[in-house]
Amino acid sequence: MLQKKMGLLVCDDVYKDYRSQCPDFLQMFSEAFPAIEFVPYNLHRGEFPDSLDHLPGYMMTGSRFSAYDQDEWIIRSKQLIRDIQDAGLLFVGVCFGHQMMAEALGGEVLRAPVGWSVGVQSFDIINHKNWIGKGNTTFQVQMMCQDQVHKLPPGAEIIAFRPECPVGIMQLGDKMLGIQGHPEFPNDYAIALIQKRRKKIGIPKADKALANLYNHSSLQSVKDLIYRFIYFSS
Repeated sequence: MLQKKMGLLVCDDVYKDYRSQCPDFLQMFSEAFPAIEFVPYNLHRGEFPDSLDHLPGYMMTGSRFSAYDQDEWIIRSKQLIRDIQDAGLLFVGVCFGHQMMAEALGGEVLRAPVGWSVGVQSFDIINHKNWIGKGNTTFQVQMMCQDQVHKLPPGAEIIAFRPECPVGIMQLGDKMLGIQGHPEFPNDYAIALIQKRRKKIGIPKADKALANLYNHSSLQSVKDLIYRFIYFSS
């Protein structure tokens, strides 16, 4: 697979307690997607691209923030997504990035009626675009969210679905994709986050997710889907 170069729009820091395992999101995404060379921009610290002329596309990370928050950097990041769309560049939003794509382009994000979604969850592919490939009908992905896309942006389509998370993957045009999940999370990091947030999530739900994660080793299929979109859309 040929190396691709993309910007990584970083929207949070790794918790201090876990930086010995994974110091930052750049390393996490680089290890999850080794065929992509990422150029990082720490949006949550006010570090934005000076120009969109140098890279063919961008991936936006997850975050502990919400896409409907009114922090200056979040408002500015939404404009950046609109600029990326206007420039005809590739965009892949992951969890918070997925929700930011929705909010920036005319959709709406709200707290999920089901509460937290955590652990490995399965989604059905319901819209078989050419880039998905034959035989791909389901995938599994790490989840760690309490917000969801409630209203799609105009022109967007749902690609993958589960009843508890109706907008699992959405696509807008040929260049913009959002996924409500964390394909970048190493298993150990997902376990650590659930343990840290166990009371917030709800102990029964958190423990069920942890039991699943301890027995789970590979989530390559969702990474392959994202690769397929990137290479098909480039």
